[in-house]
Amino acid sequence: MSCVRLTLLSVYYIMRTFSSLILGNNKNFIIICRADKLHSIMIY
Repeated sequence: MSCVRLTLLSVYYIMRTFSSLILGNNKNFIIICRADKLHSIMIY
């Protein structure tokens, strides 16, 4: 189960970094960071 969780997290982080690079906007990056905190709370 932890392996699946790690792979999902790595895919999520890769997608997040790619989206932030494509957007290139600080506001969007802050929103993504906030969503990331919520996501980590939901997982753990």
